[in-house]
Amino acid sequence: MPNNLYYVIVKAGQDPNKTREIIGWNRIDVPEDVEAILMPSMDDDHWPPMQQDYTPKALEDGKIVSYEPPPYVTPLPMQAQNALQTVQQKATMVAAMGETFGPNMRNYVQILQSIANGSDTTQTHLPTPPENPKQ
Repeated sequence: MPNNLYYVIVKAGQDPNKTREIIGWNRIDVPEDVEAILMPSMDDDHWPPMQQDYTPKALEDGKIVSYEPPPYVTPLPMQAQNALQTVQQKATMVAAMGETFGPNMRNYVQILQSIANGSDTTQTHLPTPPENPKQ
């Protein structure tokens, strides 16, 4: 469930120790796994260009800077699922030829299934498939 960040906007120049006129308010839903940081140095000169610049940004020493995010790496279980789909296509072709997978290919499939279903969490990369599915 997200946290809510509530804020009000009051007229400038009013005494903070007295009742102040509110001219606006808002609520932002902030997911639990993120942190909201107040940017007091942000102003209208910085805001519109930042909104129109679609390059990734990061917060560094209180300033917004350009950022190169790390490349996305497909999680190993998802890689195994994709490899199993390829194996399924090969299985269809092998079966159409009246043949079956060999022991190396069956072992490869078992390893992929273990990675895909999460029962094998020790692997750091997918095994290399046998060159010939009948092996």
